Amino acid sequence: IINALVSALCTGNATKAEELIQLLQKQHPSHPQLLHLQKLLTAKQRFNQPVKDIAHELNELRSLNAPALKLLGNEAQNYRIPLWQRLAKALHGQRFNPLKPELHCSFACSEATDWAGVREAVENEPHWPQHFILALRLCKALYFLNELETAIEIWFYLFWQFPEKAAAAISSAKNPHLRDRWLAFENLEEELNPVHFPIWMLLTDSKLIHYLPKKNLPVSTVHRKNYHTIHQALLLKQKKTESPQNVELELRIAIKKTDEDLLKWYLKRYSESF
Repeated sequence: IINALVSALCTGNATKAEELIQLLQKQHPSHPQLLHLQKLLTAKQRFNQPVKDIAHELNELRSLNAPALKLLGNEAQNYRIPLWQRLAKALHGQRFNPLKPELHCSFACSEATDWAGVREAVENEPHWPQHFILALRLCKALYFLNELETAIEIWFYLFWQFPEKAAAAISSAKNPHLRDRWLAFENLEEELNPVHFPIWMLLTDSKLIHYLPKKNLPVSTVHRKNYHTIHQALLLKQKKTESPQNVELELRIAIKKTDEDLLKWYLKRYSESF
């Protein structure tokens, strides 16, 4: 009965699932999972109905995550995705409220693994860069959409604008390369401020030298300016069209303006490399 019930729930056959629930209730009224299965069925039965209370539906869906994973296993996503898509449709066009960040289409789309929907929902918010959680959702969506460089650009923005929050969030970032670089940054002998992680990344990842930012993000600090100066110096260093000594001096001056501890790290690395 349980196997057939799981199949019915995951394929959206609410009528069949209801019959099986009744059969389970009749034959095994004390089954330990009966209550959870009934809740899963109730949510499916509302699928074709309009969403009347968005906040209530959101709480209901979130409460179903754990039992769905436990009871449906690998099929849990097939059960969950249509329900979250329904909620995302109801949330479409609703403005972001930082006091209720999950009552936004970007959250529901993320739960439904609709990454294009997440990007659209975030970018439709005219002031999304001002909200850390929206930018973070966009980073996640861009990773799954294979727009990795743009995702890193937004991560850098987050470190410049919200360094403490970014440092706390990056350990769970989906991008394994970025996580590994952050771990290496944290394990440096020099204790560098998280706000300098983007420049350290630029100095240690040659691919970033040739990446041109696509987003016009409103960075209100000196960090982007310093990043740009160092970026230009690294480009000149690679092209070898100007005096290497002059370029290296400009680079070191720019790094020192950013952070003296960062310069100490750079000089140590530079001396070891040459």
